Amino acid sequence: MKVEHPGLEPFEASLRHLLETAFNSGVKAIESKGYRFEDIQRDRTAMSVFIRGCHYGYDRAQTRVGAAVIALEKQIREKKEQLKEFRRLRNEGVSELLEMIKALEDRQLVMRRIIDTIVYSMLGEDEWIIRRLGSGDEIRSIDPQVLERTLRVASARNEQSRYTFAVVVDLSTSVQIGDLFEISFQPGEKRAWRILELKEGKVNALLSEILGEKASLTEEDRISLQQRLDKSKMKQVERMVRQRTTLSQLEEVIETDHGIDYGTKQEITLSPDVIVVDDYEEDLCTLIEKSAREGHASKTIDECLHVIAVKPMQKLRPRALVPLFHLLAHPGCLENQLSSEDLTKEWEAFAKNAPIIDLVDLSMRIPHGRPIFYWVLVSRLRQVDLAMGHIRLFAYFDIEAFLERVRLTGIKASWITGKEAHELKKVSRRIMGSPNAYGVRVEYANGNVQDLMSGFFSRVLVYQTKPSSLLKMMRNLDQQSEKIAMTRLRKKEKVN
Repeated sequence: MKVEHPGLEPFEASLRHLLETAFNSGVKAIESKGYRFEDIQRDRTAMSVFIRGCHYGYDRAQTRVGAAVIALEKQIREKKEQLKEFRRLRNEGVSELLEMIKALEDRQLVMRRIIDTIVYSMLGEDEWIIRRLGSGDEIRSIDPQVLERTLRVASARNEQSRYTFAVVVDLSTSVQIGDLFEISFQPGEKRAWRILELKEGKVNALLSEILGEKASLTEEDRISLQQRLDKSKMKQVERMVRQRTTLSQLEEVIETDHGIDYGTKQEITLSPDVIVVDDYEEDLCTLIEKSAREGHASKTIDECLHVIAVKPMQKLRPRALVPLFHLLAHPGCLENQLSSEDLTKEWEAFAKNAPIIDLVDLSMRIPHGRPIFYWVLVSRLRQVDLAMGHIRLFAYFDIEAFLERVRLTGIKASWITGKEAHELKKVSRRIMGSPNAYGVRVEYANGNVQDLMSGFFSRVLVYQTKPSSLLKMMRNLDQQSEKIAMTRLRKKEKVN
């Protein structure tokens, strides 16, 4: 992330103010009534005050983020037009202008991730739902006019009740369905959420008239629409229909634990059991604080995840950390007493197969990932340090070493590559650190086989899941798959 630029106003103060507004309003509300934070667990009135205070802060923050995102979008568009002119005239300021555009885009992304953090905060233990609200890693662009209208509607709805909060979907990167994502939470009641579409505009009205409550168009419907709309409006119709279909599929998954996954478009059945996993957020907190004091800190977690926090004095590239990561992954290498030339060669070979990931950048750019502002054990001060680049955080997940740990438990594990990976490429990315594999085939002692895709292993970096917990999930998969199979069988029998 690069959010500062000499040609722009400083960003840090406004970021701190936004975070304070969004996430401290609830605490301030209960303190103003003479309560302590601990009271919300045992006092219903204190909880009510806290929830209303939180929602009030969320609403103020969302309004300010919305205004800032719209202003930034207009700046970005202006600068991109200027960039075209610079390139046409072969102006020497092209690279400088590109840097400014990047800073503006990164500022916009940081602000949108504040909205995502609000979603995480409100869903609480149900954060798994977020992974069902988006289709991938692409972040939707902003339409300033549409966003302004939606913000007005959201603010009006939020004023009606401080127990219900409407998130503007176009501001979020995690939620990619509908126009508003509304969450209701009252003391003593379970959280409830729903996705709302705003019925505005000619196309929406016409589509609603033709579709009614249906989630898809018949051929007759399409012909009727094509006779009444031009090509651009038909594209809008197709998008709206896809959104309706997706929402219908999501509702089916939530209600029945079975349906079509939004991202992969594959049939899925949710596990009937909740598996509690551990994260390494506390380790990150310790590393970040130590790097703030001493300049750098490092740690190896579960023998295969290596993390380095550093307070850079200048621009830092991940490649510069190769020797440190090599030492973490191979602590005995110094005993070999290699020459500097041989050591350099070893570093170069290591760098080719060891993907070093900027954890903060990943947190910002993966819509369904856990935002750094939701790393609850990391202080708000340090969260800002991370967002501003005052402290950098890098990780290397040695997946080969992890699979060796898997094999030691009696589970066979092999890469899925070549022709075998052909079908997986449709739903999985190449697994980082693998020999061009798109999945891992695991075989249990009882002969059962599971194919695990890149998304399963990405949990380590995207959700800060400990590798030991990932192993726990793998060992539990066999038992869960049998329960899922029984669930599917019962559903088929019920249908028949």
